[in-house]
Amino acid sequence: MANGKNAGEGMREHSSTLIVGLLLGAFFASGLWLFYINTHETPAIRPLRESDIASSTGYTLTDPLIGLTSSGNTTGPDYIQLQQQLAAYISAQKSDGLSSASVKFADTLQSEGLTINADEVYDPASLTKVPLMMAYYDLAQQQPSVLSDMILYSGDEDLDASEQIKSAVQLIPGHTYSVEEMIEHMIKYSDNNAEQLLANHLAVIGQLSVLNALFSNLGIKINPKAPDYITVQSYMLLMRVLFNATYLDRDYSEKALQLLSQTDFTAGLSAGVPSSIVIAQKFGDARIPDMQGNIVGAELQNCGIIYYPDHPYQLCIMTKGSNVSELERVISGISKMVFQTVQERYASDMVN
Repeated sequence: MANGKNAGEGMREHSSTLIVGLLLGAFFASGLWLFYINTHETPAIRPLRESDIASSTGYTLTDPLIGLTSSGNTTGPDYIQLQQQLAAYISAQKSDGLSSASVKFADTLQSEGLTINADEVYDPASLTKVPLMMAYYDLAQQQPSVLSDMILYSGDEDLDASEQIKSAVQLIPGHTYSVEEMIEHMIKYSDNNAEQLLANHLAVIGQLSVLNALFSNLGIKINPKAPDYITVQSYMLLMRVLFNATYLDRDYSEKALQLLSQTDFTAGLSAGVPSSIVIAQKFGDARIPDMQGNIVGAELQNCGIIYYPDHPYQLCIMTKGSNVSELERVISGISKMVFQTVQERYASDMVN
């Protein structure tokens, strides 16, 4: 039975799991990538201030608020109807192949929003590429030259070969790329090869502590024991600190969000809003195996910031179901309903 379980987990299309098996020593085997906030019970809300970041020691009279470790499950009064509509929509989709869905929406400037199915855990898959990018930019704040380091892509192994959602833009075997170019490929085209090479390079230059610090400073715990370990609550903290520019400095926060706004994933969140609306986002997809390793379903996660004019909002949707195409449709449907509600609420602002 144990062998069947291991075989099943091995078939996950999860780029971070591939990295774990290839990186140096027991450190990565212990689950560096498997960041997890335990939300099986409703988490306490804890203010996260700049003093919680170990490197911030230059100020004595100010302590800016970065965000909250959890914004809780409370629904703002203006979004109760939306929550009901989304819950009904999710329930209706279960007859068409959806098994579960979680939603985290935050009206960024109003500190209001809603959460549905907050405690469900999912496989983050390529969502892990965002903290790796943040770790490099954190390092670059002190050592800008790291972004000019050169990395060879040999092409001996292609981690994108069996991707369910594959970009048309791929690394060229035999070519050398700068770290900055690798980050662009990893984020804009969700390139698994770039992610693995960047993670390897971080180990080679002895800077794994930067990534470790990101997790610990944000209160993110590591759990190497389960393939599903991320929630909509926990992942949106990363997006909030980028929007607030309070983990990275403003230049690098802006740079990160610019890359996230240039991803070539046009389904999911993007399909639910007009093409003129800027979205900074990341998606992650995974296959779900049974105990014998047979593929029995799929997961698709899509989280980001939708820049509705003068009223940006954050939206994270995580799903499990029969296939990725169905989950793309569900996510776009939820995204459309949220956008329409925001549009109705702020329509007078657009007129003025």
